[in-house]
Amino acid sequence: MEIAGEYSLTFVADSTCTDIPAELRTRTYTATITPVSDSHYAPNTSFQATIGGARFLKGYESFWIGIAGDLVAFALQWEGPALVEEVAPNTYIGFDGRAEAYVGTSRVSTLSAFFQGLVDYCALKSPMGPYYDCSAALAPARAECDSKNHQLILTRR
Repeated sequence: MEIAGEYSLTFVADSTCTDIPAELRTRTYTATITPVSDSHYAPNTSFQATIGGARFLKGYESFWIGIAGDLVAFALQWEGPALVEEVAPNTYIGFDGRAEAYVGTSRVSTLSAFFQGLVDYCALKSPMGPYYDCSAALAPARAECDSKNHQLILTRR
């Protein structure tokens, strides 16, 4: 399966996530998917998605993609969200979870999958430090929505 390339990546929060501000429930970014060159992985099985098109917290702008046969797995899991956008000064939306999709063995043009995990919104009193921290002591406004029904949509550009 050919997955390396340039994409648009869209996250759509579950419709039940009404505590997340409406304008943040759908986010679209650019994504560049490249193979990971590591002797621990078989060729064409491990990829990195580097996300752009918005301002991201440093170190929170990429995630891992694995392929086994016709299964594509997206891992946005770390110690909290792996992808964090700064949507306004001191205001963040983060994605923490995983998605899987079965696709054919040819070149991927569009892929849609349920994103299972957390969409986390917070507005802080001051800029976030080097690590994602939206604890109650720092965030006067916070909403998180854990669901198995968020959507991840990848469309080749």
